Amino acid sequence: MKKTLGIIFFSLLLSACSSSTKISQAIESRNQAQMKYANIELKSKAPDAPEHFSEAVKSYLKMELKNKGFYSENDGSSITVDIVDYRMRSGFTRAMFGILAGKDGR
Repeated sequence: MKKTLGIIFFSLLLSACSSSTKISQAIESRNQAQMKYANIELKSKAPDAPEHFSEAVKSYLKMELKNKGFYSENDGSSITVDIVDYRMRSGFTRAMFGILAGKDGR
């Protein structure tokens, strides 16, 4: 019985590393009719952040602004996003320690 429970616990611990986190924050404004953005600028202060990560953040922000009606190709304000920290666990760490390895970002 103890051996079976140990195997089940170990399996659950290893399978926990396959989870992901999604952070959602709504865009709020007092006067949404006047808010239009045309340019998205990213500045990375994290030296280890890969270029594809910055492009993914930019495309996701552009998509969300389009869905909310805040993005205009022709005219609008600029948005500046500062990437200040980037951390990604290695595949080995995720496989060996699962949920105990911590999250990828801070």
